[in-house]
Amino acid sequence: MRKLKTSDVFAALRVVNSANLRDELKIIVEEANENKNVNIADLGVDFMLSIMEKAAGEKTEKEIYRFLSGILECAPEEAENMALLELVKNLNECIDIEEWKVFFKYVSGLTTKQMSKN
Repeated sequence: MRKLKTSDVFAALRVVNSANLRDELKIIVEEANENKNVNIADLGVDFMLSIMEKAAGEKTEKEIYRFLSGILECAPEEAENMALLELVKNLNECIDIEEWKVFFKYVSGLTTKQMSKN
C-alpha cells in the first residue's frame, strides 16, 4: 500500500465521472470544510456507499478496481477479488485523514470546474 499520488486524482475523476458522483462529492467536501468536528471516516463511508449505489454499471465498477489497485499496489483483478474485510483493513492502513481530505477537496474542485465548462 502507498500514499496517494498525482495519478490517483485522475483515477478518482474517472470514477466520479463514470458514476456521475459530482453532486455527492461536492456535498461531502463542503461538509468536511464546514464542520471541523466532522468524522472523516463517516464521510468516507458515505461517499463509498454513494459510489456503490451508482456503480451498477460495469464501466464504473472497472474504474473503481483500477483506482483501488493503484492505492493498494495490486492488479485490478486482485482488488476485484479481494475479500471485503481485507479491502477495508488495507484501506484503513493507507488512509491519512488529512491527506485524503485534501485529495477529495482537490478532486471535487476539478469536477466542479469541469461541470462549469459543460
